[in-house]
Amino acid sequence: MSKLGEEELNVLFNALSHEVRRKVVKVLGEKGKATYSELMNEVGISDSGTFAFHLRRMRYLVNKDRYGNYFLTDLGKIGYEILVNIGKPKEAVEERKEKEEYESIIEIISDRLYCFLSKDQLEKLRKENRKLLLKDILALVIDKNVTPDLFKDVVLEIDDTAVVHAPKHLLLAVESRCKDVLYVKEYENKPPQRDEVLSKTMLSISGFLKRVLGIEED
Repeated sequence: MSKLGEEELNVLFNALSHEVRRKVVKVLGEKGKATYSELMNEVGISDSGTFAFHLRRMRYLVNKDRYGNYFLTDLGKIGYEILVNIGKPKEAVEERKEKEEYESIIEIISDRLYCFLSKDQLEKLRKENRKLLLKDILALVIDKNVTPDLFKDVVLEIDDTAVVHAPKHLLLAVESRCKDVLYVKEYENKPPQRDEVLSKTMLSISGFLKRVLGIEED
C-alpha cells in the first residue's frame, strides 16, 4: 500500500465514512468497472439524486471512462485494500468464535481402534447440555445400561465406523444415528471385551472385502 499524506488520508476517510460509498468502493474493487445503473443496483439505492451526491463525494476515489464505466482511482484502490483488510480480522474472530462455540457443545470421539461408550459418559454430556459425535472408529461398544432416550438425547451421529455392538433394546436408536457404518451387531448380557471385539471385527471386515471382491472363502 502506498504511503499517504495527511490530506490524502482525510480525503480517503471522509469518502469512506458512509456505508453507501464503502459499498461502491467494494463493488468496483471486485468488478473492476461498472456503469452508473449497475452501481445503483449493486449498492441498493433507487434514488438517482442521492446516488449522484455520494459519487460527487468520491470524486478522488472514483473516475469514469469515455464509455460511462466507473472505476477506482489509485486512491480508490487503496481505500478498497483498507476495507478488505479491515474485514479480515473480524471474519477470523467470528470464525474462531463459531469454532469455539461448536466445540463447547459438541464432544467428538474419533480415530480409535476400540471405543466403549458408557452410561456415565452420556449422562455427563447430557447434564452439560452437550452432544456427541463418533467417527472413524473400528469397533464401538455401547454400554447395556444406556437407555434409548439417553442415547438419542446425546449422540448426534456415528460415522465411518466398521462395527457397532449394542444391546437389543438400543438397536433401533443406534441404527437411527448411523452413517457409513458397516455392521450393527446385537450382544446379550455382557458387552464383548476389547480383544474379542477387535479380532471379530477384523474377521468381519475381511469377509466383507472378500464378498465385495468376489474372492472365495478358504
